[in-house]
Amino acid sequence: MLEDYFTKLNTVVSQVPPVLLLLLVVGFGMYKFWKECNVTGKWNTSVFDMFFVSLFFGLLGGRASYIISNWQEFNQYIWYWLPYEKYGDQVFFFRLLPWRFFRIWDWEIQIIVMFVSFVIIGILWVLFVKKWKWSHMYTPIFTTAVIMISLSFVLIGMFVNNLEWFFQGVITLLPLLLLTYLQKNIRKRIIGRKEVRILAVTEIIFLSISVLYFSFSYITAEITKLESISLFVFLGIFIISSIAYIIEVNKANVTIETLSSLDTISGYEIGKDIRFSK
Repeated sequence: MLEDYFTKLNTVVSQVPPVLLLLLVVGFGMYKFWKECNVTGKWNTSVFDMFFVSLFFGLLGGRASYIISNWQEFNQYIWYWLPYEKYGDQVFFFRLLPWRFFRIWDWEIQIIVMFVSFVIIGILWVLFVKKWKWSHMYTPIFTTAVIMISLSFVLIGMFVNNLEWFFQGVITLLPLLLLTYLQKNIRKRIIGRKEVRILAVTEIIFLSISVLYFSFSYITAEITKLESISLFVFLGIFIISSIAYIIEVNKANVTIETLSSLDTISGYEIGKDIRFSK
């Protein structure tokens, strides 16, 4: 019965242009990234430029790895200087080289490579361009990447009628949905360093569940060498980033130079030096 319902769902979703599904994944990812960054008090312009730069290089990396892994297929196409061909009344776009290299809207990308690239550029942007605290951006970067990975599995599974991919995406997404609920409740009760540590540990635990599950799903499937390398790079980055997050949270302190009155301080402000004018 479940397969019958899924087949009906596939009939509907398969009529949707793949590019709209890709935009849906990006849209949800952007919203989640904005919501997580908003908690830390980051300006919208700074948040969105980081997201789009990371996304651009993510798509570039995912597409490049797909082309390299399927070069025998691409090598069969001829090179043509125009991005379209016209045969009678029919016009075809981006079918020949070099234009075919840019056909990302058909999901001809390696998903894991795309999101590993997204995470790497995001981390570099935080550390060397924005120079923000890592404890502020750990959760936005990794929750956004994992949510977009899970949604990609869900939508592609529905599009190609692959129930296994669909459930892999759903199972990857569930810990993050529960994490969102827990974050909301823990943040309401943040009054000091202890609560900030609890929040950090909670985020790492639930992100780890999702990351380990989709990593296991990838490892047990038939994947290319580039995807295997990217997966282990992602796991390494995730482990190192999680350790750095915990270390920075444990170092958080509040220094008050002169105090006349003190308003409520959010959990993310605990890690800053607070200086009041004399």
